Amino acid sequence: MTDPSHGPFSTTVERRRNDQLIVWAAGEFDMNAELGFMEAVTSAVASKPQSMVVDLSKVGFLDSTGVRCLIVGKRRAEAAGVSFTIRGAQGITETVLSMTGVLPAMAKPADDADDAEAEPRKAWWKRLRPRS
Repeated sequence: MTDPSHGPFSTTVERRRNDQLIVWAAGEFDMNAELGFMEAVTSAVASKPQSMVVDLSKVGFLDSTGVRCLIVGKRRAEAAGVSFTIRGAQGITETVLSMTGVLPAMAKPADDADDAEAEPRKAWWKRLRPRS
C-alpha cells in the first residue's frame, strides 16, 4: 500500500452532524495543489457550515503555497461567518506551520480567554487581515 502523504494532493470533504465540515487533505500541499484546495474550501464555505476543520494528518509536504492557501481559506471562511481551524499537522508540515506562526493561530480558536497565548495569536492574525 502506498503512503498518501507523499503522493498527489487530494481533498475529501465530510459533513458531520454537528454542522461541522472536515476537509481531509492528503499528499503534497504545494503549488500544484492550490486550485484543488481552494475549490474545496470555496465549496465548503458556500455550504454554510458552522465550522470547518482542515485535517492535515495525511499531508507529507507543505510549502509556502500551502501556507498561503490555509491563510486565504481562513479569511474566506471567517468572512462568511464560518469558524476555520486546522488539525493533525505532523513532521515537516507541522514544522513549517509552527515556524510561520500559522499553527498556533489556526490550531484552535483564539478567543479562549483562559489561554495565555490567545492575545498574541489575535494580534498576529489581525496584522494579516486586510484593512477595511
